Amino acid sequence: MEHEWESTKLTLIKQIDDNLIQLTEDLLNEQKSSIEILDVIGEIKGLLLNLQA
Repeated sequence: MEHEWESTKLTLIKQIDDNLIQLTEDLLNEQKSSIEILDVIGEIKGLLLNLQA
């Protein structure tokens, strides 16, 4: 059971990392609207809460 949780944590960390990379690219390129950027931030926050649980 603990092994499954570790695998889940690694998956969440990978998703967070991918989202942070996308957010950084979006901010640097300024191609996204503020609402789209806030959506990505909200998704990252949700992933972090899942990781903490």
